[in-house]
Amino acid sequence: MELVKKETIRKAVFLLWDKEKLVVEGAGAVSIAAIMENKGLFMGKEVVAVISGGNIEDKLFRSILASETTLLQVHLELLQ
Repeated sequence: MELVKKETIRKAVFLLWDKEKLVVEGAGAVSIAAIMENKGLFMGKEVVAVISGGNIEDKLFRSILASETTLLQVHLELLQ
């Protein structure tokens, strides 16, 4: 069993929206969060991640999108 950080779950929810346009609740994004936190365990392997559940509160989903988008903009500005 793996434990993942709440912040990584938020990032996984954002990643799934940003890259795949999937609306996924936190519990449904845990498999992606586990991969994000343990990249070394999965490198060079074929991996299947179960992604489920779109039952996320609108307010929470919007706050995740807003906070992660802001972090992405700051990161891009620092790279310039």
